[in-house]
Amino acid sequence: MAFDLSRFEKTLTDLLKDNNLEENLSKIIRNMEKEFDFQSLGIFLKNFKTNIYRLKISRNLSHSFEKNTVFHECDKLISHLKPLKLLDYYPSTSDVPMFEKSFSHLLVVPLHNNRELLGFIFIDRESGNFDQEEISKLNIFSVLISLGFSLVNNRHDIEQLIDRDELTQLYNHRSFMDRTEKVLSQAKRYKRDLTLLILKLDNFENVIRTIGKDNTDDLIKSIALILEKNLRDTDIIGRIYKDTFAVAMPETHENVSMIAIFRLDEKILELPLMNNYKIGWGVVESNESVLDLSDLINKATEAAFESCRKTEENVTIYR
Repeated sequence: MAFDLSRFEKTLTDLLKDNNLEENLSKIIRNMEKEFDFQSLGIFLKNFKTNIYRLKISRNLSHSFEKNTVFHECDKLISHLKPLKLLDYYPSTSDVPMFEKSFSHLLVVPLHNNRELLGFIFIDRESGNFDQEEISKLNIFSVLISLGFSLVNNRHDIEQLIDRDELTQLYNHRSFMDRTEKVLSQAKRYKRDLTLLILKLDNFENVIRTIGKDNTDDLIKSIALILEKNLRDTDIIGRIYKDTFAVAMPETHENVSMIAIFRLDEKILELPLMNNYKIGWGVVESNESVLDLSDLINKATEAAFESCRKTEENVTIYR
């Protein structure tokens, strides 16, 4: 089948108009359907957090296969794809990867950029073989998908940098506010619990003068790591000021939040650099008297300041 350049050009133009990965993959797949005679086709992409390759989009595969089929870094197919070369299989080939359908010819093409495996495309035929021109076309589509996926990942990384505090990689003030606004709105609408915690490092400027900026940065990073490792995935954690952390805890009553505070407080106070310094916690639960998120943060911050002034307990619940 001759390569339709005008259709391919239109697909490239359409891709520049849309930043959504799923939409762009759909456009590419629709183009491929017109360029290839195939039995089944699938695009697996790597999740870089889990290092698992999952099916992102497919044609002529069952829902069960789409839902349940994954590949891991230790699987033979992935190790065979690491050299970033097209894999060419026939029924008699050894170590044939198991997809859903029997085939007469199977091609598996790595998706990659900067020598890193991003995923792969597989395409098969029930009868007959793919010719060299079709293999060349498939390689072109694989490059297009690889670049598109890389751009999406790069864009995500840039957005993460903009959304994150540079030192701790927690949400910065704006990002914390944006995310917590949504959670607070839902809590108010459905009358659900939400508790906000403010953690303040007391006399921050004096800490810098005493132990230096580098050691202070190390202390802040250590506190951030403790928060990140010991809170739930659903909790929203931010560094909203240079000396202040905030945690929004959805579906959590203030009494329950105290369990988390005592656990975190113990770990933070065990840090060697905390020997001569004080932290204060402020706790406030969302209720009918809370006007908005700024009001919630102001009340929790006021409670945290009060905790810093205390000589014994370092937790204050705003009443």
